[in-house]
Amino acid sequence: MLAKKLMIYKMMGSDIFINNAIPLMNLTFKLLGQRASSILVNQTAGSVFTSGENEFSLVKDIRKFKERKVGGIGNYVVEGMHKYNDALVKTVMTDLKRGMDAITHNGAIEGHLAIKYTSFCSTETMIKYNTA
Repeated sequence: MLAKKLMIYKMMGSDIFINNAIPLMNLTFKLLGQRASSILVNQTAGSVFTSGENEFSLVKDIRKFKERKVGGIGNYVVEGMHKYNDALVKTVMTDLKRGMDAITHNGAIEGHLAIKYTSFCSTETMIKYNTA
């Protein structure tokens, strides 16, 4: 596992990967579809950077961390909303609440949930903020 992590960190830091990651992901989505692409990422590099991809695995991981006396944080990131979508934002809020409930109602003394606020506005709005 350590060798896998080292290889992935080296790859992620290379200019070739940095410059081509998004076009390669778009190509993978077109060829394999979003579901298969997500599974591929999770089975290769995704597991190095994330755990708790749903509330059930989040609870399992938080319990494992607690047994090892390590704190855990649930981090929920949504990006790439091309146009603001109220229904999607409501879904995200529901998922955030369920994630926090999953952490705190399963024996955790405290729960942490990191929220990236760019998940609540469109890419267009972020570009305007960046340009200002």
